[in-house]
Amino acid sequence: MGRHARGSRRSAQRLADANVTVFIPDFFGGEELELAPVLEGRWHDLDMAGFSARNARPIREPEIFACARTLRTAGYKSLGSIGFCFGGWAVLRLAQARLVDAIVCAHPSWVTNEDFEGLGTPTLFLAPEIDAMFPDEMKGHAFGCLLKEKETPFEWVHFPGLEHGCLTKGDQKAEGEREAMVKAKAAAVRWWGEWLGNGPSI
Repeated sequence: MGRHARGSRRSAQRLADANVTVFIPDFFGGEELELAPVLEGRWHDLDMAGFSARNARPIREPEIFACARTLRTAGYKSLGSIGFCFGGWAVLRLAQARLVDAIVCAHPSWVTNEDFEGLGTPTLFLAPEIDAMFPDEMKGHAFGCLLKEKETPFEWVHFPGLEHGCLTKGDQKAEGEREAMVKAKAAAVRWWGEWLGNGPSI
């Protein structure tokens, strides 16, 4: 987890297939979680309480907004954002603030019901079935919010039987996970192609 993580780099390379410029900003203050416990789900071996406190939403949101504004003033005509886990809430907030032209939100963490209201931006959700961070009740609320926005295009890709984090890990030992990651990549690339043209993705 972090800008140098294998999953982040791999995802960026896949998105570049959409003929967009891809940036991976650092919104963890240079901190990166050890890879093995993350991949193996051994969260108890990590200082998640400290990590969460150091990277709380009120701390990181101003940095995320500033990054989007900087890219916009740099002359990019189209700007999109994709967020996995921690990044999920961030892309929703960017959409609400009208700082990007399209978003992809994949198994988001730290989200609230309010994050799904008034997105007003073309939105693609990539949602595994089993997700304590994005449970069924919240998924239903999110879907309802999207339906209310009659003029806002959206798509929802459901991954039955798969768990939170599967779209970044792509574990070949976990049944269906690798295939899901490939499917998610194809969906995101198509979404960028439809809504961004040759603009960048953050």
